[in-house]
Amino acid sequence: MAQTIARGSGRDDQLVDIDQAFQDFMRDYSKKYETDEQYQVAKAAFSQSVREIEELRAN
Repeated sequence: MAQTIARGSGRDDQLVDIDQAFQDFMRDYSKKYETDEQYQVAKAAFSQSVREIEELRAN
């Protein structure tokens, strides 16, 4: 099951697939990972950061 994140504010909120958001991040910032392990660690950190941001925005 794909994770989703909220993007936008107010009525324009939309759910975005976390995998797609991470791919966009990698493209936008020219990120490349040499191993699958590095990729998974970076993706997990990205996902955690997004969750923390969402939590802060909710409060």
